[in-house]
Amino acid sequence: MKLTTNSSEQTKKGWKLKLPSIPKKYVLGLSFGIVIYAPGITSTSFMLSLSPSLLNEVLGIGNPFVSGLTVCIMFLFATGVQFVLNRLSVKPIFLSGAVSIFLSMFCIIEGVTTLNFIFILLAGIFAGMGQGLGQFGGLRFINKNIAEDKRAEAIFLLNIGGYIPAAILSVTTGYFIDYTSVQTGAIAFGILLIVITLASVFHIVTRLKVSNG
Repeated sequence: MKLTTNSSEQTKKGWKLKLPSIPKKYVLGLSFGIVIYAPGITSTSFMLSLSPSLLNEVLGIGNPFVSGLTVCIMFLFATGVQFVLNRLSVKPIFLSGAVSIFLSMFCIIEGVTTLNFIFILLAGIFAGMGQGLGQFGGLRFINKNIAEDKRAEAIFLLNIGGYIPAAILSVTTGYFIDYTSVQTGAIAFGILLIVITLASVFHIVTRLKVSNG
């Protein structure tokens, strides 16, 4: 008696990489989460990677414990704000996240111009809130509006939509700082993210229907 398997058939077919995708009808909905989550995680990436240099070179605070504590508080607020605003619908969550990101960038600019550590600490707190609310709102929107068999791929795209700009802008800002200064780089980063956040707010206010959240 001869046993046969389909292993040779599978080998011939080979392994094929399948990139995540969602139907076109879900793209607009997913964009609402990305346009807030992306600047949110970009702001926390800036604080995580460049706040030690900012504190040391601009404010003269070289103690690594201070920058570590600032980042720790930032991520505590990123988590905690999701519990505090859990009862809100999606649209207010997104708008609250946008306001948090705006305040974070304002505090960064104010902190490096007035050389005041309190503003840098507040920038970290608001950045954490912006990231937390952007991610929370995006996941809630996916859960309520995207078909169950497409949610995993939508979540993947939400995360990638946040990680890629966060990586690009943080690294680009680092190189810009090398050619200018930490203070100039922080101000430029803050202004750029404020512009992006305002554009995101416009997109959400004009395109997101209340019934979707």
